[in-house]
Amino acid sequence: MDELKQDSDMREIISNAASVKSFREQLLAQIDPKSGYNNNDDDTEVMTTKETVNLIDPISKMIMTDPVRNKHCGHVYERLSVVKMIKASKRKGFRCPSMGCGYREPLKVTDLEDALDVKRQILINKK
Repeated sequence: MDELKQDSDMREIISNAASVKSFREQLLAQIDPKSGYNNNDDDTEVMTTKETVNLIDPISKMIMTDPVRNKHCGHVYERLSVVKMIKASKRKGFRCPSMGCGYREPLKVTDLEDALDVKRQILINKK
């Protein structure tokens, strides 16, 4: 019981300390300067940013025309260049060429799917 009483006494001492009070006031002012706390449920602080899609094939370093996505890691390549590398690397296997990719297994042609979002972006950029 004495330990619990000491804990509650410490909490009171800490919460009444001038530096803690000042810190709390600064935090509350940052959240909502008018009321001291954030009670708004609206999304006025949500910011949207423009998303950019990389249209350069990481293998050939050329602009893609027929993009495919690796099902496992989500990286996108030009179909012709990645299939060529997969076929040429039969012995050791060809892994995702994107720097820092965590998917370490050799790619297979069956791991690739059409990247329709990137294809759409390529068509938009051509206009």
